[in-house]
Amino acid sequence: MIQALWFLCQLAALIGSAIWLLNRPGHISIEWLDYTITLQSGVLFLILAIGILCILGIYQLAAHIFTLPQIINRHQDKKRHQRGLMAITHTLGALAAGNGKLATRYAEQTRQFLPKGHGLPLLLEAQSAYLNGKTGLAQNKFESLLEHKDTSFLGLRGLLKIAMDQQNYTLALHHAREALNSNKSNSKQIWLVYTIYRLEIKNRLWGDALTTAHRLLKLPEVKKDPDLIQKLKSDMIAIHLMQHDTHLKEGDEKSALHALKTACKINTSFIPTITRLCRSYLNQDQKKKAVRLIKKTWGLNPHPELAAYWQKLGPQPNKGSLKNREEKMTKWMRTLITLNEDSVESYVACAEKAIELGLWHPAREFLKTAQKLEPPRARLFRLLAIIEQNSSLNDHGLQDIMAQAGEALPDKVWTCQETGLIYQEWAPLAKPHDGFNTIIWGIPRTGTGTAANANRLQTAMPTLFFEPAA
Repeated sequence: MIQALWFLCQLAALIGSAIWLLNRPGHISIEWLDYTITLQSGVLFLILAIGILCILGIYQLAAHIFTLPQIINRHQDKKRHQRGLMAITHTLGALAAGNGKLATRYAEQTRQFLPKGHGLPLLLEAQSAYLNGKTGLAQNKFESLLEHKDTSFLGLRGLLKIAMDQQNYTLALHHAREALNSNKSNSKQIWLVYTIYRLEIKNRLWGDALTTAHRLLKLPEVKKDPDLIQKLKSDMIAIHLMQHDTHLKEGDEKSALHALKTACKINTSFIPTITRLCRSYLNQDQKKKAVRLIKKTWGLNPHPELAAYWQKLGPQPNKGSLKNREEKMTKWMRTLITLNEDSVESYVACAEKAIELGLWHPAREFLKTAQKLEPPRARLFRLLAIIEQNSSLNDHGLQDIMAQAGEALPDKVWTCQETGLIYQEWAPLAKPHDGFNTIIWGIPRTGTGTAANANRLQTAMPTLFFEPAA
């Protein structure tokens, strides 16, 4: 509507200008050879205006005629571009459907329609080859992407994925680091930095892994993920404890103690750290430090291994009368209840010591209190069975206790999250598969094999490819 009004305004202005020129008084004479032409000035100006308009029209028509091939080429390029986009859509659809052959055909069409030097057709061809299981061809095409600055990151990412599939973690780490250094902004890509971190662990580059873990903890996305923060800190503790064990074997006690204290700063109540620190204090005959450490930890994280060290730190059994020694030791173990009266471990530790001393009635009372705090586990019923066996001749009562032990909750142990294997003590690497930081204190899981969790590293990198059909 507005355009129509504007056109009418322009037309009205043109007609008005022509009428105004025609009404202007005066004449103009033109002499040329033997001819004399006399015209009204308004008519002459109108003829000149019309002539100029005609010349401009002829010029524009000629320009269109001369640029017609370019217009046709642009139209054809636009059509090819549209067909190329359609081929891209079909290729992505075929990749998503897992149809490798169809994806390859559409990827070739993409190359025909898109301009030369465009990296997208090469990427789609590489993905199609990967989907068809042609790893060598896919690798060659990804390497070709490295030749162009704009597509080098995609090439490195593809080579990284192939190396990880082949479990060539050394090569995968090389590609991941190149991808990180290819652009400054990549240093903030959490998936890439985390992939490098997991690969450094796979390659046993513990110092590099610690550096990368600190870098991850500074990323804004990581700061919003408490689970990932906890995982990274847990891994850092495992690395420091591994370094402690290594330094200790090498006889470097100073470096071992430094690694141990660094791990303790990250988590002041992690049992493997505390037990190692207690062992170090005992070896240096610093019992008071060990006592203070256990007291501080017991209120946060009571554990059977701490109770064993607490017992070692108790009164010496060769001093005083038997009754006096028993009273001192019982009082010493009761300190754990004072430190954490809501913990089952406090009462079980006292009960175990009472059983060792043959104090059956106090031991039974400790276990009865423990039963009230939480659903009893098998260990508690086994201790009750020992008491029943030694304090009475009631076989029926012993059988009832053993039956309850069979139905009770399983005991917590050091178990591998990946395999379900049970270990006597925590270790940074779970044998025989050398799983890093997979041992936890908990109930063993049934049906957890390495097949379900062996590929945790793969989840670090977002999906770029469609997996080849099995």
